[in-house]
Amino acid sequence: MEENLAATQDQPLKDRVNNRSRRIGSPAFREFIGSGWGERKDPDPIPSHARDFLAARYQKLGAQFRGERLVIPAGNYKVRSNDCDYRFRAHSAFAHLTGLGGELEPDAALVLEPLTDTEGTPLENAPDNAGAATHRGMVFFRPQAPRSSEEFYADSTYGEFWVGPRMTLSQMEAVTGLEAHPLDTLPDQLAKDAGLVQLRVIREVDASVQATVEKVRSEAGLPSGEDARGLDEKLEEAASVLRLQKDAAEVKELEHAIAVTKSGFEAMIRALPRAVQHHRGERVIEGAFQARAREEGNGLGYDTIAASGNHANTLHWIDNDGPVREGDLILIDAGVEADSLYTADITRTLPVNGKFTPVQAKVYNAVL
Repeated sequence: MEENLAATQDQPLKDRVNNRSRRIGSPAFREFIGSGWGERKDPDPIPSHARDFLAARYQKLGAQFRGERLVIPAGNYKVRSNDCDYRFRAHSAFAHLTGLGGELEPDAALVLEPLTDTEGTPLENAPDNAGAATHRGMVFFRPQAPRSSEEFYADSTYGEFWVGPRMTLSQMEAVTGLEAHPLDTLPDQLAKDAGLVQLRVIREVDASVQATVEKVRSEAGLPSGEDARGLDEKLEEAASVLRLQKDAAEVKELEHAIAVTKSGFEAMIRALPRAVQHHRGERVIEGAFQARAREEGNGLGYDTIAASGNHANTLHWIDNDGPVREGDLILIDAGVEADSLYTADITRTLPVNGKFTPVQAKVYNAVL
């Protein structure tokens, strides 16, 4: 016991904080925890909503960067407090170009690899190829680790024992329709034909991925650091502009988000009588909507505004800690983020007791 305590005290603070009772050095324990598990019963992978639309998205984006390797990181977990992280939400460009929503996939990266002709020559700015595919998608992520690995039981961020199973490579390919590769092979892919292939990355999303890109650039004599900022920002801008015009898959997801948001508003209306009886009735309204958002979607698209009475005069009232009184109006601005990460946005002003006074109706109709 004293030896273990001394060993812990000699560790750097960040290691001691991360212990979480998982630094098990016993070979017997490792053998025990990695054996005797029942057969996995993973559900069949469900293709993403965007799988059949990714090729068209790549063609539109890739046509602007023929012959170049494009790197779109998903991003990382963000620390909420100590060893607790916020729920993960991927960068919008990554979600759009992979179809991975929900909390998938922290630390991952999408690489759009430039296509070549039959002789291996990059398809660069060739008029004959104006409408043809220019890139193929490759997703690099942390695949499911075997139960005999230390990650399985000792890694509280990624270990299956802590947070549940991750996708296998084959499952990822079934979901996205993309080539799937372990994350630790990303540096080799980025270094392929270094110096002959221009390299762009969406910046300030994943420091590790960006550092890898910068290392490859520097060693290959490509523009790097601030000299490459303009190149990278053009990729980020192009990926953002690409999302302005929605394809059929996106329209369907937006319609779903709106439908669920509508049901959330109906739940808030039903909660109004209870809100009147509560000293923080605005929280009752907020909670009614949030329950629907988590039940039917990924969660809230943004913090809900439930502003009753004079609080409605504050443009972004999200404290939602006030009472809801009979005779007042309540302004509600809320939206559900679907599992696909598409978000609705509905704002309504409602009479708390279900009926406008003559003055309220006059003002309401003037605004309407």
